[in-house]
Amino acid sequence: MSAISAVPSSSGTTRMRTEALVPLGWGRWRVLDAHGAATGLIEEHESPRGARYRALRYRWSSRSFVGIGEFWSVDDALEALRSS
Repeated sequence: MSAISAVPSSSGTTRMRTEALVPLGWGRWRVLDAHGAATGLIEEHESPRGARYRALRYRWSSRSFVGIGEFWSVDDALEALRSS
């Protein structure tokens, strides 16, 4: 699974940005940037109201993950990682 989006740049042009989602097991994906570097994780978990997706940003400085938030769709979790 991968996601492609158009991202406006400071020069006013539009560039394409691609992230790849690599499955790590049931309900867990590593998010890779266009260069193949890990940028975060998306984890699925069940709540009383249905499946939720937790976005975690990887911080290279501390070599740890920081929670970004929980969302109702993988696309929303991926968008949160893009903008964080």
